[in-house]
Amino acid sequence: MRRFILCLTLAAAIPAVAQEPITRFGVFAPQRVIESSVRAKKVFAELEVLNKTLTEKVKAKADEMQKLEQQIKSPALSEEGRAKLQREFQDGELSFKRLQEDSQAEFQKSEQKAMGQFNQEIGPIVMELAKELKLQMLFQWNQSIMIPVDPCCRHRLLG
Repeated sequence: MRRFILCLTLAAAIPAVAQEPITRFGVFAPQRVIESSVRAKKVFAELEVLNKTLTEKVKAKADEMQKLEQQIKSPALSEEGRAKLQREFQDGELSFKRLQEDSQAEFQKSEQKAMGQFNQEIGPIVMELAKELKLQMLFQWNQSIMIPVDPCCRHRLLG
């Protein structure tokens, strides 16, 4: 008898569950847009050029500092000459640290500007598409926190 009542209760609950609205959600992968959009490629290519330029400047200064350090270690150098080079080296270390900090700040500022521009241009498009698809929720893909559950479906999610 208990079984019958349980089955009847479950059978009565099934139509109520079936009438619940289905949540529609989507996943937005910004990296895919950056890789496939001509406009985004251009913006982020400029950022890469800046990064390369700043990295080369820092590397050149590091090489300069390394040469100066080698000169200081030279046994043929007088004490007066060594003291002068050590002062230059200390000044160089200070300017090297400043160059690193300035380069990092410049890159971060440019990166924030590029991301802001990207978000400003892509945001309305994504929102319009979400409305068109009647999505109730939109997630942003992040490789480090979103993991496909079914390995056989992974190729559909990532490719």
